Amino acid sequence: MNKKVLIIDDERTVLRGLEKLLKGESFHTTYLTNGIEALEFLEKNKVDMIISDTRMPDMDGEILLGEVKRRHPEVIRVALCHISENRRISKLIEKGLAKQYVFKPWDDSELKMSINSILEMSARLLDEENLGKINKLNELPSLPSLYHELVLLMERDADIVEVSNLISRDQAIASKILKMANSAFYGRKTGNINQAIMTMGLNNVKNIILNNSFFKESSEAMDKLWQHTIDTNRICIAIYDQCLNKRIPSLFGSAGLLHDIGRVIMYMFHEDEYGPVLEELGKSEKTLIDLELEHFHSTHQDVGAYLLNSWDLPYAYVEAAMFHHKPLDKRVVNQELISVVHLADYYATELLSSDGVHNLLDQRVFERLNITRQEVENLVHSLKV
Repeated sequence: MNKKVLIIDDERTVLRGLEKLLKGESFHTTYLTNGIEALEFLEKNKVDMIISDTRMPDMDGEILLGEVKRRHPEVIRVALCHISENRRISKLIEKGLAKQYVFKPWDDSELKMSINSILEMSARLLDEENLGKINKLNELPSLPSLYHELVLLMERDADIVEVSNLISRDQAIASKILKMANSAFYGRKTGNINQAIMTMGLNNVKNIILNNSFFKESSEAMDKLWQHTIDTNRICIAIYDQCLNKRIPSLFGSAGLLHDIGRVIMYMFHEDEYGPVLEELGKSEKTLIDLELEHFHSTHQDVGAYLLNSWDLPYAYVEAAMFHHKPLDKRVVNQELISVVHLADYYATELLSSDGVHNLLDQRVFERLNITRQEVENLVHSLKV
């Protein structure tokens, strides 16, 4: 693979442990003890990934990752965090400073798999052959202006009043945020946009803005697809809550909204070609993936993952787009989340949808999640009624 990884931690014992662990891997690794050295190194050397401790003297990880994002946006940024640093992790992800995080203490095999998988995914998304297929679709969209403005506010730590004022300019977005904040998952009863934003977290607010921006034009097919994303997200949250007995990670509470963004884009920008594919789907034994490959030589998974990655969204969202039909692929880092998205996508399609799409269910996910098929189907039935 010949990829290069830069690891920064002020504790030399940590670096020695990582050096021993990662010796012999397919990527080349450099180890430094402070952020200033890291920035100097990056000016002179090509690096594919940086893994930085978040708590360091002189220049902490947040400042370093922010500088790397500004100066070298092509470098994959991973935060090395203590397991107690939930708020710091949320801040890094919400501000787009880190694509993925690794906890201290780490599991050796999981850490190696994570680094290899992220590097492999990056190579796949930037592969010239794959890019050629995706670029044939033309006119792939840029980030919506409201989303971009919100990111800029977050980067300078604007207060909640500024954020809510920005969002209130778009009443359609504001109403969707209020509706989700008042849902059973968040358990908040409020008509105040400030309170809704604080309840949901800025990362989820960003993703609602992103998703909703591509559903401006109404048509029967787009309305069904919008409902599918809503149903998928609702089932994701419910599976975590009622089957896994825990809340979905707050940073990824809108994974269901974005998993099918590739379908949205392919239909929205290529309705003349994509519409007939959906019509054929209703009369065929083939899956949507089969027909997409046949007609476009690329799939909504490729398009979705490419776009979310190019928009610098967290790695978990990129995985949800790429692997929601193959959740137990050995390359998946966030396997629990992607397994839940897989189930939610399947049941939102099979039981709550009538758009002609048929997906395959990987029944191994029930064992992976330590839940039964009957539990999930009872849950989905209760949501349906």
